[in-house]
Amino acid sequence: MFCWILSHFWGEDQSGDRKRELSKCFRCKISYGFAKWIIDKDSNQILGASIVGKSATDLNSEATIAKREELTINDIRQTVHAHPTLSEIWYKAASQNPKF
Repeated sequence: MFCWILSHFWGEDQSGDRKRELSKCFRCKISYGFAKWIIDKDSNQILGASIVGKSATDLNSEATIAKREELTINDIRQTVHAHPTLSEIWYKAASQNPKF
């Protein structure tokens, strides 16, 4: 089985410059984190996910439901994610081009 890993990082570098901005995170003073989806390369089925950063425990429900309901990454891409919210990190990760 081969899988894709789709991820989105947010944070600042050592000089304080913003990298890969997620606007709600900067408003809430959340300085670093990432979320990633692990999906089956052939079926686009979600195999797992992870999230790291402040408020990560508040954000894991979308990944938990996606896995339990056997959703595909396309289902996540087609789901409306409000802006600006912290949970839009899942949409941003799902929207990345697949990479090994």
